Amino acid sequence: MRTVSLSLPDSLHTQIKQLANRDGVSINQMIASAAAEKVAALLTEEYLQTRADRASQADSAPCCRRRLLRSGLASTTRRSCAHRHH
Repeated sequence: MRTVSLSLPDSLHTQIKQLANRDGVSINQMIASAAAEKVAALLTEEYLQTRADRASQADSAPCCRRRLLRSGLASTTRRSCAHRHH
């Protein structure tokens, strides 16, 4: 574990202190938890964007376009086929 020196505006420090007291945790635990939640949110967003991009690429593959055109869904729905496209 690393020790980090952190400068916070007084108002933010006061809010963190109040919330930590209310939750029965230390200020350090409160800040570590908030940082972990933020990192998780950003990583989840990145993961979902990667999945969406991959699905978009798969939708434009010739085999998928043919399947969608045959089903009449090509112009309204984006779906990906079961196999991987590179």
